[in-house]
Amino acid sequence: MQVFKTLLLREWMQHRIGWLALAALPLAGLLLLLLPYGEVTLGNTPSHLVAVMTLGVFAIGAGAQAWLVVALQAAGLARRDAQDRSVELWRSLPVGDATAIAVTLVAHLLLMPLAVTCVSGVTGLLASVLMVVRGYGWQALDMHYLLSMFAAGLPRVVLGGVLASLWASALLLPLMAASAWLKRWGAPALIGLVGAGGMVLDKAYDQTWLLDGVRELFFNFAAALVPLVDGFENQAGTEAVPAWFWLDAKHRLADLGTPLFALAMLLAGVGFYLLLLKRQRG
Repeated sequence: MQVFKTLLLREWMQHRIGWLALAALPLAGLLLLLLPYGEVTLGNTPSHLVAVMTLGVFAIGAGAQAWLVVALQAAGLARRDAQDRSVELWRSLPVGDATAIAVTLVAHLLLMPLAVTCVSGVTGLLASVLMVVRGYGWQALDMHYLLSMFAAGLPRVVLGGVLASLWASALLLPLMAASAWLKRWGAPALIGLVGAGGMVLDKAYDQTWLLDGVRELFFNFAAALVPLVDGFENQAGTEAVPAWFWLDAKHRLADLGTPLFALAMLLAGVGFYLLLLKRQRG
């Protein structure tokens, strides 16, 4: 456990500036709301809907940005230790190759996006208050509803961050493995192979399972990450959001029992094994 903590600290020391910048980015929007000049015109939009939308934009928007950074960095992370030759240093220490890879994945695919989303959620709560006050006045602010919304949404966001990392691992670990083995051409080659293969299967053989499978993986990732992405339009209104969070969470947990999730874990496992094999071969 101490080795795991030490390796996590290494990830923090190496990437802390970029991670802190991502977490602080929503503060720019909050500062704009604090400016004394300018008007906030919201028309006939209900104040509680404005509060919900503001909170969602801050939290989910920042989380999406964090995941975009993860996707862009994934290929480079797979080759990092080999490129800077630090793998030789880790080999001289009592650190297993599997542990080193696992720490990198936990830090970048779980902890960083989750932390950025939670910090941005707190910023979004403050921004919601400012937006309602500037648009409608203090009398329109319903703190009880806003806090209940936040209290219901935070556990859902934490759960969604964990589930999203599982679904994302099926997409990113094969890309990382391809990058580790084929270097800079690995990720483009794999994406091109899947895309071209899917098109050939679809057009020539009327088989859509490959493209449909990739599409479903992306959808389940988004559904885990973004609450209310599926089915909320059938609810009674914004007042139903706190209760819907829990119903949505049940749906996302139920997705773990599907054959698609089993396939996702198989893909992630194969990707992890290939990363481990490449690292062991140096």
